[in-house]
Amino acid sequence: MFRFVIALSMIFPLGFALAQKPRKPPLGNPSGADSESTSKATTLEDVIALYPNRKDAGLVAFKVGYEAARKQNTRRSIDLFLEALKREPSLVKALYNLGVECSVDERWDDARKFHEAYQQQPGADTKLVEAEIRRINELSRLSSTRKEFLNQYLQLVDMRDDNLAIVKAEDLSKKYPKEWEAPALAGRDLARVGSYQESNHALLEAAGRAPVELQSKLRAAADLARKELDFKTLVKNADQARQDGRYDAAAKLYSDAFKLSGTHTELLMNAATSHLMADDVDAAITDLAAARDARDQEISAKAIHMLNKLGPLSPEAASLGAGQPSASGAKPAAGTADQIAEQIGSLKTPEMLLVLQRPPDLLAEKTGELFPMPGDAKAFGDGMIPDFKSTDSIFEIYQRNVREAESQQSQQQAAQADIAAPPPAATDIDTRAAEPPRVQPPPASVKSNSGPLQTVSVTTVPDGAAVLLDESGEDGPPQHYTSPCQLSLAIGSRHTLLVTLDGYRIARKTFNVERGGQNIPFRLDEKSGLLGLPKMAGIVQVDGQTQQTPALIRLRAGEHDISFELNGQVTTRKVVIEDEKTITLHQLDK
Repeated sequence: MFRFVIALSMIFPLGFALAQKPRKPPLGNPSGADSESTSKATTLEDVIALYPNRKDAGLVAFKVGYEAARKQNTRRSIDLFLEALKREPSLVKALYNLGVECSVDERWDDARKFHEAYQQQPGADTKLVEAEIRRINELSRLSSTRKEFLNQYLQLVDMRDDNLAIVKAEDLSKKYPKEWEAPALAGRDLARVGSYQESNHALLEAAGRAPVELQSKLRAAADLARKELDFKTLVKNADQARQDGRYDAAAKLYSDAFKLSGTHTELLMNAATSHLMADDVDAAITDLAAARDARDQEISAKAIHMLNKLGPLSPEAASLGAGQPSASGAKPAAGTADQIAEQIGSLKTPEMLLVLQRPPDLLAEKTGELFPMPGDAKAFGDGMIPDFKSTDSIFEIYQRNVREAESQQSQQQAAQADIAAPPPAATDIDTRAAEPPRVQPPPASVKSNSGPLQTVSVTTVPDGAAVLLDESGEDGPPQHYTSPCQLSLAIGSRHTLLVTLDGYRIARKTFNVERGGQNIPFRLDEKSGLLGLPKMAGIVQVDGQTQQTPALIRLRAGEHDISFELNGQVTTRKVVIEDEKTITLHQLDK
């Protein structure tokens, strides 16, 4: 009897436990899941069964995809937005978000198709979509080199420091020898600081690189710079001739300079006074008459005053001095630098600004307190790292998911109809159609490091740089090399190279492995900054090299010696140049 009671006490709790219906953990508390739910669900329906309904399962994938996009994990966000639509096709905001994320990954055709698909949905913001499609269309026409150039160039266009802008534009022109905007910008700013000879050369260089439709206006701007240079040369020679006592020659040179400019009426007064110094009163009166009719009131008043002074010597001078100025004189024109800028036109177009424009914000869904459940391999924890190749069409994956979901739904409806139908009459032969085969999920994607291998060469100038393959570690641990080096990578895979070398700026490139071998070259930029030297009376030397002042010179990053005369004594200072920064000599005293 005692043994029976013990046995019964052991069996009863077990039987009670077996009689309980298993409970799903609350959706907001994944850690409370039963041990059975921690195994990964293998089919879409298994995943959906982890949640109260299909929509919640889709919203969880949407929420995790949205968070991945905010962390700039683009491939994971794309994968999860696809999953959200697979679980619940009504989450159409995921279509727009897929368009945005595909544009971030430079999958332009996919981005365009997703936006067009979203545009067809009821309630879609058509203006928002149209603006984004325009941005995508413009960016898709730009090469990666052109985008790299514009990202750097657009930072210089509105720079207030003309001298700094000139140095950076000249560097950019050398780095990108096929782009015309950098030398055009340098030419414009060189004119602003009065360096017309260099401006002429830069604008001619820009004209040689520019599209045919822009070449004529750039050459016209270069002609303005050359004309201003010729004008300044004439004035300089005229000043020298007058200083030497060659008054006739000085008068002619001043007159020629005025004719070349057409606006500098003060030169007419210089010509008149030079003629008077040469005792040529008639020629002086001719120059003063032209100056009187100039549209510069100050010059006109001075000319009338001199004509009246010459009146006792010349009836013509008296008559001109008493008469009213003519309105036929030359209208004062804008300065040459402004004329050059106007001739060049805008160096920053709306299309260029699209390069700097950040992708639009993603559309959000109300996800409340939803959290991914253990067993949801896509959304729970860090999830699975998707393996999209550059040749994969994300939009085609979406369409395939839609077809599979429709097929599965049709099969479920057919199965439910079979269950609801009355059993067939007994017969020797079963006439019911055979059950359609179950649609299997597509096989897992091939890893980016599998498949046929191709040799990829990596070269750097200079050699000896550290090369890091796939720094993110998404396809395995990063691999380290030293340039030059050769990598064996799967054809069609997509990789990122990070190159570092002491004293040089970090360089990074993303590439797709192509058949037939390829070389990924890097020309490393030495770290450097700018040193501004003010106008100084004595000799200034930087690292033993004499420098003219004022000047803005580029130096490698690091420590340098500067020597200069201060209060009659030679002073030597140490200056540390930092990469991409500017320091002036005045700042050393602070």
